[in-house]
Amino acid sequence: MVLRKLIILFFLYLLLPDVSVGQQYNFQTYSVNKGLPHQQVHDIVQTQNGYIWMATYGGGLARFDGTSFKTFTKEDGLKTNLVEQLFVDSDDKLWIATGGGGVATFEGDSLVYPIKNDSLDSYDVTAIHEIPDGTMWFGTHQGGIFTYKNKKIDRFTTKDGISSNTTWEFHPRDNGEVLIATDNGMSVYDDGEFKRYTQKDGLSGDITYDFVEVDSTEIWIATNNGITVWNGDEFEFLKREDGPSQNDIIYDILKTSNGAIWAASRDKGVFLFEKDSVRQFAKMTGLDTNYTYRLFEDADNNIWIGTDEDGVKLYRESGFVFYNEQTGLPSNEILSIHIDPDSIIWMGTTEGLISFDGQVAKSFKMPGSYHNNYIWNITTLPNGNKLVAMPDSTLKEFDGAKFNNFSSKHGIKKLYIYDLLIDSANILWISSESGLYTLDLDTQQLDHLSEEDGLANRRVFNVYEDRKGRNWIGTYYGL
Repeated sequence: MVLRKLIILFFLYLLLPDVSVGQQYNFQTYSVNKGLPHQQVHDIVQTQNGYIWMATYGGGLARFDGTSFKTFTKEDGLKTNLVEQLFVDSDDKLWIATGGGGVATFEGDSLVYPIKNDSLDSYDVTAIHEIPDGTMWFGTHQGGIFTYKNKKIDRFTTKDGISSNTTWEFHPRDNGEVLIATDNGMSVYDDGEFKRYTQKDGLSGDITYDFVEVDSTEIWIATNNGITVWNGDEFEFLKREDGPSQNDIIYDILKTSNGAIWAASRDKGVFLFEKDSVRQFAKMTGLDTNYTYRLFEDADNNIWIGTDEDGVKLYRESGFVFYNEQTGLPSNEILSIHIDPDSIIWMGTTEGLISFDGQVAKSFKMPGSYHNNYIWNITTLPNGNKLVAMPDSTLKEFDGAKFNNFSSKHGIKKLYIYDLLIDSANILWISSESGLYTLDLDTQQLDHLSEEDGLANRRVFNVYEDRKGRNWIGTYYGL
């Protein structure tokens, strides 16, 4: 019976619909107990050889090959184990920004610091990007912006027009502009000049963290007060049902290859925008933490989520969706499952009968008193009522309000029932400890089959009807 419960539970996870209030999603966690050197992950990228690289704030640089981690620390050439940002440029070179320790790259298997600049080395590097002309841009905490090309370094500060000397992200646009997220609104760099935008201009927050171009006329901006939408002229707070509020800090925002948009928040988990719907992944729905920091889509379209306390989460769209008591299901112990012609999911549990329409789970009060409330099997009768195998070894017909005694009506004795099936000929097959019973639902004729009639064994576990209308009978001794 334990095996039977496990199989039923597996199919419950597999068959429940993809989107619903109260569902729990399956995230794979990579943390220190699986080889990640530190729980705080500030950035994630992938190089062309397939390696996933993770910036950890205290554990150095981590490289993941799909199975195990290799860590690079001060012992391997980093100036500090506080790794802030990562970037893979157009030549597949990995750039590694370290806190108060400049910017490193690999030459072969060795870590080197190619930019010799005391000013850059003295600031935490908080943003890295390459613009289309091949210039590398480095944003810092309180040190302004440094640009690097052909071994030449330039520096820009608020004196040159940027909104703040603290920069969080760069976003080059196809029109040649570079959007800059800062501690004081945002800046737009265009043809050698900076233009500033702050809350006074309509931004929902005074700090901006990231940008996503939904299309050529709409840009979403992650701020410390939710998400702002900008059309190039006007700003508007993004207000969506079930989406982030104006009190939510959004650290990162990502547009994936399928057009969906993900947003990582400080303490509300991750939001996923798909067409007109919003899903929230948080601690109560399988994410294990609400403190998310960075988002990344790999070459296989998996979503990696860097967190501020619980390592990295890997989300695959094909993952199972879990429902349990935490997400509103009345019981965790599912003994049977049946999907009726209206696509309503019926579950027999240790606490009675439950129906689930994809949004709401309903519990139905058991009739009378039983030594337990176990519902072992369910099927749908031709009239739409449910036939239920009850704890007292009887069959009851449930019409949505009342349980009527189906067994006594049709002369069926008390049976330890394993399975119920109504086939295409309108025959009810009852698999039991005492053989196989059939009831013609049109003529009401009841028959009993045992070993004398050719069954391999009197203990019948289930009956299956194939596409050709043949019934296969599974017994204790086989088919």
